This record gives sequence, structure tokens and C-alpha cells, in this order.
Amino acid sequence: LPMGIDCDKEVWADYAALGGNMLCSDPLYCNASLLIDDLSSNASNNSACPPNSHCISDGPGLHQCVCNSGYHGYKCIQKTGLFPYAAFFSGCIASGIAIVMIDFVIRLFIRKRRLHSGIQ
Repeated sequence: LPMGIDCDKEVWADYAALGGNMLCSDPLYCNASLLIDDLSSNASNNSACPPNSHCISDGPGLHQCVCNSGYHGYKCIQKTGLFPYAAFFSGCIASGIAIVMIDFVIRLFIRKRRLHSGIQ
């Protein structure tokens, strides 16, 4: 920030004059003791961020929760992994076979009924 403008002390934990400008750092909304480089940590950072995530500054008075490595989705609760292809395709094949078998039995029943009633 320009020298005439002070850092908001309710937003920034650390501020200093640097080369004619004001340098605001360590937003209070993010816990400064949490190392952003340690993304494997599952510890909560005492902010509004859920577990398995960390806080990054997104501007003055703003923060953003970013999922740690290995997690994704709503509130960072889903572990990243491979799609279960075997289970998915096994279910699709089994469902397809079941539908074909049910159709075969229904057609067989209808055919026998027509034969007994004399309708071809």
C-alpha cells in the first residue's frame, strides 16, 4: 500500500514500511503458524476452513480454503484416488445381463400363452 494508507490492524497481523510503501502480511483470518508448504497436514488451522484444508490470503480481509494434497470435493472430505472402473463396469454388465434375462423370460411366457390359446 502507499505510505499514506495504513494496514487495517483488524485484518493484518504484521505490517511494516518497505521502500516507501506499506507491506501488509499474515492475515488474521489465516493462522500464521500453519505452514502453507506442509500441505499433507490434516490439522485444522483455527479459521473457517474445514479439516484437510488450509487457508490462503485472497486479498485484504479475505481468505480462501484450499484442499490439501490428496483431498478434493465439498469441504475437502473426499480422498483423491482412481475411479473404481472394475466395480463400475461389473455393475453395468450385471445389470445388462439381468435386463436381457428378464426380457427373455417375459417373451417366453407370452409365447407359451399364445400357443396355449391358439394365437400365432
